[in-house]
Amino acid sequence: MNSHTLPLPPPVPLLSGIVAPWVERCLGNQRALQSAVRQYGSPLNILNQEPFRQNIAGFEATLDESVERYRIFYARKPNKSSLFVRQSLACQIGIDIASDDELNDALQSGCRPENTCVTSAIITESLARRVVDNRILTVVENFDQLDLLQAHARSRAIKHPILIRLGRFSGSNNTPPTRLGFNPQGATAVIRELCGGQYPHLELHGFHFHINGYAVQPRLEALSQALSFIDFARSQGLHPTIIDIGGGFPVNYLQSREEWTRFEAELHRALCGKRTPITWGNDGLGLQYQNGMVHGTLATYPYFTDRPKWLMLRELLHSHLPTGDTVASAINGRSLELRIEPGRALLDQCGVTVGSVVHRSDDSNGDLCVGLMMNFTQLRSSSADFLVDPILVSGSGTGNPTECYLSGSYCMDRDLIMKRKILLAKKPTPGDLICFLNTAGYMMHFLESPGHSFGLAANVVFDSSDEVFKLEERGSPRGGEHETY
Repeated sequence: MNSHTLPLPPPVPLLSGIVAPWVERCLGNQRALQSAVRQYGSPLNILNQEPFRQNIAGFEATLDESVERYRIFYARKPNKSSLFVRQSLACQIGIDIASDDELNDALQSGCRPENTCVTSAIITESLARRVVDNRILTVVENFDQLDLLQAHARSRAIKHPILIRLGRFSGSNNTPPTRLGFNPQGATAVIRELCGGQYPHLELHGFHFHINGYAVQPRLEALSQALSFIDFARSQGLHPTIIDIGGGFPVNYLQSREEWTRFEAELHRALCGKRTPITWGNDGLGLQYQNGMVHGTLATYPYFTDRPKWLMLRELLHSHLPTGDTVASAINGRSLELRIEPGRALLDQCGVTVGSVVHRSDDSNGDLCVGLMMNFTQLRSSSADFLVDPILVSGSGTGNPTECYLSGSYCMDRDLIMKRKILLAKKPTPGDLICFLNTAGYMMHFLESPGHSFGLAANVVFDSSDEVFKLEERGSPRGGEHETY
């Protein structure tokens, strides 16, 4: 090496995403894909229902192994498309509702009230009236919600079904903190007041919890206490029959554990100044460098797991409670119905987001920035970044692999589609497409914003049989081919 030649910086670590077969077919037909983007605009959210049905079947097979009575409810909140509401109805699973509009969509799509469940953190006067009018099982987590439902049920002279949400668990060092749900003292007080006649128009059907994170142990501890509350409520003359453990079944996005491990190691090295940055502004994505050490934890989704979806559920069902029983045997022994509410896990591999390349430019540090016709809210959830490599779809020949950042259409530096520097197969040219994998769960819709009046992304369904893109229109959902949000 010439003494005046600087060594090349180390390459950015890869995070190769899993590519579903339907996505391979979709990207393989570049002419049809480019035509769809020209017709519907960029970014374009592309949906496919086949993985949704497969994911339901995977959960059902696992539950059939161990549990005598169960129901699956699709948690609607991670995606706005009515496509998956319709698929839930076709597959005979329920819909988990978190707002008035979600309830509208479910009922207008043909879902019967008994096949819905409301788990909304906020129960407005309007939502309370509608759930009582339709006798929809409602999760409650505070006394104001109990009073509101009691008032509406009394006005109709009916008993309204409820589940008590448990949120804080005594003696547990593993369950994460939460603002949602009753603590043990509060839950005990609700049971006593139900028995004492303070809520004569409410009927306890069981208990619900939803644990942040994706670990089995906190869920095991929560289940243990929920079963104790089942037993206590029955001892007081009530008849709960449902235990609802919510969702939080992890999804695996990545092909390789080794790439995930290497990315974390390289991010640490970058923060310590031992290599060139691999994120914009050397962002630690939740990690911080202080006093010669890296502190904290990644504030991102755990994009690699070796026990995704129903494998984690199977582990939980076979785990042993302090009594020595497995979770499954404890549920079956009490003749309980187990309910789960997967959202992201049912949407695994059900969608991609495609953005059109508009320009290339260098930033003040000399790094290549590729500008896309989209903004950062159209690929964002609560995760600090989306840690899955996108795919370049280009018809302009070959070239050398190129490192770059992907920037958006907002007039601000923080509008980065991804904070991570990525490696593309070649330098993109205007008109090329960038495909972001597995975005149906939260990423495409949860935080989307029409800044600068650019408008929200169109949503189309890719029909794998004839490779045709069909628009899912926005508007009032009334059923039929063109559903809305």
